Amino acid sequence: MRTAVQAVRVDYPVAIDSDSAIWRAFGNQYWPALYIVDAKGHMRHHQFGEGDYDRAEQVIQHLLTEAGSARVSRELVQAEARGAEVAADWENLRSPETSLGRDRTQGFASSGGVILGTSRHYTTPATVPLNRWALTGAWTVQTDAVVLDKANGRLVYRFHARDLHLVMGPVASGSAVRFRVFLDGQPAGAAHGADVDEQGPTSGSIS
Repeated sequence: MRTAVQAVRVDYPVAIDSDSAIWRAFGNQYWPALYIVDAKGHMRHHQFGEGDYDRAEQVIQHLLTEAGSARVSRELVQAEARGAEVAADWENLRSPETSLGRDRTQGFASSGGVILGTSRHYTTPATVPLNRWALTGAWTVQTDAVVLDKANGRLVYRFHARDLHLVMGPVASGSAVRFRVFLDGQPAGAAHGADVDEQGPTSGSIS
């Protein structure tokens, strides 16, 4: 978390919600999600997804003025969205968000379906239809995640979107896990994301 905060140059306090208590209290179903509260603690605005930064800033300016601040600029900061900060390409988006855990998953394509809480060898079908995903190798499916039990597992997802974001992490704190990313069966090249390089076989690690 400290590294991520420094990377985006955030110099104000950041709440850590490791057990998702805040997430559940808001009934949140989106990431990113922005909730703006006024000086009296009342929810005044919310928006989901990247983008619409001008609208959010205008709401903040209004609430600061409402709270009695006399030095509120009406100018808008020119946000330079990069990488994951860029708003979704809604006109070309054909794939929804899905969870890899059992409770909220959509489009699981491995034969035999999901077996909860038990290590099982899954296989990926020869053809994965659009918006379907599958596993290969030994995995344990949990309610809110899937855990790779042995090395050389694969996760395949056929999607139609400009960007794809996958949330991953090691089971043991402090450990590192190597992974490779391929796009259409080839190294991602110039289309690689922030956490990998252009050469799929040496893409990166999570820790």
